[in-house]
Amino acid sequence: MELLTCKPRWATARNPDLETDGALLERVANVMGFSLYAWQRLVADTALEKMDGYYYFRTVGVGVGRQSGKSKLVETRIALELLKPRRTVAYTAQDRNMAKLKWQILVLDRVDVLGVETRGDFLSWTESLASAGVQSILFATLKGPANLEGIQCLWLENGELK
Repeated sequence: MELLTCKPRWATARNPDLETDGALLERVANVMGFSLYAWQRLVADTALEKMDGYYYFRTVGVGVGRQSGKSKLVETRIALELLKPRRTVAYTAQDRNMAKLKWQILVLDRVDVLGVETRGDFLSWTESLASAGVQSILFATLKGPANLEGIQCLWLENGELK
């Protein structure tokens, strides 16, 4: 189902002279297991415009109907920012319980330092988290691409996703 078949009534025009992280956000969405709707990509391309290495817009407002993908767009943006070094992300909702429902992700860095004897327990733990609806992003330094059952492994080499 396509949610953008016409131009929005009100929107800031994309400045083609500025870089954007819109395509990078789309790649993060793909890694998370979904594709952005056209309206989400339009928002991402404009909202993530950069000038001199910094985001051009400090505040972005989005108004679409219920169940249209606003939370997915926010989740993807949070994941994008958490993948960058030295970032802190804050997320608010109506109350703490609503915030926990909207965003349940675990990001672990340097899981490769776990001892061989504890890796099996660790993978079992992440599988139990996944069955409870918690998404995990694990970062590790490996000698080559991994093939782990039930875990989508991505190989980065020289900054390129392979």
